[in-house]
Amino acid sequence: MTHEKKGTKVTLVGLSGGLRGGTQLSSHEAKVADSIRNITGFSHPPRFQDCNLDTLNLNGVSPTSQQDGAVVDEKGQVLAFWGSFSMQVNNGGRLQDVQVFQGIPGDILSEVVEPLKANKIPSLKTLGAEYEYVGLNQVRLLGLDDAAVVDLEASTIRWPPTLLAVRRRWEGSPASKLLEDGDVVLSIDGKPVRTYRAVELAVRSKEGVELEVLRGGRKQKVQIPTMNLGTDETRELLLWAGAVLQEPPAAVSRQRGVPREGAYVASLARGSPANWYGLQPTSRVVEVEGVPTPNLLAFLEAVRHKKTGESVRIKQADLRGNVEVSTLKLDLEYWPTHAVTRAGAGADPTLLESVNAGEAVRAAVRKAGSKAGTAPGKGRDAPVVGDLGQPMDNRYTWERRLLEPAP
Repeated sequence: MTHEKKGTKVTLVGLSGGLRGGTQLSSHEAKVADSIRNITGFSHPPRFQDCNLDTLNLNGVSPTSQQDGAVVDEKGQVLAFWGSFSMQVNNGGRLQDVQVFQGIPGDILSEVVEPLKANKIPSLKTLGAEYEYVGLNQVRLLGLDDAAVVDLEASTIRWPPTLLAVRRRWEGSPASKLLEDGDVVLSIDGKPVRTYRAVELAVRSKEGVELEVLRGGRKQKVQIPTMNLGTDETRELLLWAGAVLQEPPAAVSRQRGVPREGAYVASLARGSPANWYGLQPTSRVVEVEGVPTPNLLAFLEAVRHKKTGESVRIKQADLRGNVEVSTLKLDLEYWPTHAVTRAGAGADPTLLESVNAGEAVRAAVRKAGSKAGTAPGKGRDAPVVGDLGQPMDNRYTWERRLLEPAP
């Protein structure tokens, strides 16, 4: 279901209630309203947000009182999944997290569910851009000719007629180099596109496409390759001086245009050296003692020889690209260094295997990796294995390893 007609009678079947009072199965009759263009502002800190998605809105159902469920038609066919969308609103100058419930069309979910049922990771392509709808008045001002406007009105399936314009480009994506913010997308491979879903279907299985865009009042054709839409999982963490470091999440590059380079400061422990000496959450450590740190391994190599009481000069860049240099004094007795790596089937503990930690540590890591899920051993250097739930193959775990200073 991509576009249900406005006014179509549907039933929302799901859970209502809460954790304290309990939940119960309930159903509500409703009617399809206008679809909602799911566009939200920046979140802070950066985190996953849905984009390029037309969601289903229902009249007769509160968007905040229902839990997850299914939207079904009069024949019982599932049209959409009724799910929660998290967003932030400005409440008296402070950002407040809120959630609303909207319907995700069933055909979108099928593309993910079917491969998962076959124990496969879904594979989808994207251009690496976010879009927004623009109306006829806007595209006229941008230079779209009258003949094209007439064609747009004649071919539209949803009134009022709209086109898609590039709202934001993901850093490091093909779109970041070949498209421009404000480009109006007219067609892909010669076929008109009018909705988020149309763009998605046009590129999802291709290595490259040809876009016709309206840019600077002129129509242009742009050849652009696609990129794989990955799972964006966090696979490695480094606990250092009270800071949790990781590879910059995809949300950082997509929403703020920040390169996925450096050691990203996810959080800090209060009272730790990282907190005391000014390391900032959401910043990226890009240099240590003048040595570039493009990834976690480079950062670890740069600090591994440092001992308790020694100072470390760090250059960090914030989300706006502003750079600050600070000096941090280590206390490895109370704030030791640990590497945390996902283990189990499909995992690749590259961080722990690559560091110069000595043969005993590397051997223990290899042993833990081959026996993920076994009970942790005794002693300070024993791997700590904790179950994170049950993903696809039910064998994903995390390993934590103390990393002593290199000699």
